[in-house]
Amino acid sequence: MPLKAEWRSEWKLWDGILPNIKTEGKSNQEVGGKITPGLHEQGIEITAYHLRDAYAVRGSVLGIDPAIVARWMGHKLNIHFDKYHKYISKRDFEEAWKRATKQR
Repeated sequence: MPLKAEWRSEWKLWDGILPNIKTEGKSNQEVGGKITPGLHEQGIEITAYHLRDAYAVRGSVLGIDPAIVARWMGHKLNIHFDKYHKYISKRDFEEAWKRATKQR
């Protein structure tokens, strides 16, 4: 599930060429260890875990129920909160409050 949803069509994700990475029976760490060098080869100096962190926070900022984002990411909710809650900024909290109070 791309977050933001329009990225699916903007980036034509259905036409993408997936990397030749065997994922069956591999841990997330093993898969990430294959993805990160590929990103670096493209001049993108982040790790696969940076992408996961950004995805989790983006879901929160967009107002998606954390239980749903956690499930998409293969986490239990408590793990999701423990790992990603710290990345949500004061501005993100303020925006969420504005959205919540505007809906009333």
